[in-house]
Amino acid sequence: MRTIPSLLAVAVVSLTATGASAGTQDDVAACLAELETSGAASAADYRAKFKGVRGGGMKTMTFELKSTNGGADKTAVCKVRRGKVVDISLEG
Repeated sequence: MRTIPSLLAVAVVSLTATGASAGTQDDVAACLAELETSGAASAADYRAKFKGVRGGGMKTMTFELKSTNGGADKTAVCKVRRGKVVDISLEG
């Protein structure tokens, strides 16, 4: 899929700036891939910006999804446990 790297590129740049660990970067990649494959947010319609992570065993990650076509912006919340996405929700 060509669209997943577009979402990943923006998030990885954000992660690098915050000094996130390699494990967190892998979890971000899993969340963005799940957003794309589930149809919740297409890279053609949104740019993803990593906003933060909290939690230990169950990581809760927040992404700002900026519309690229004039639609409403959204916030995505992704929950990851042991490297697997267990839940994704969209707000906005």
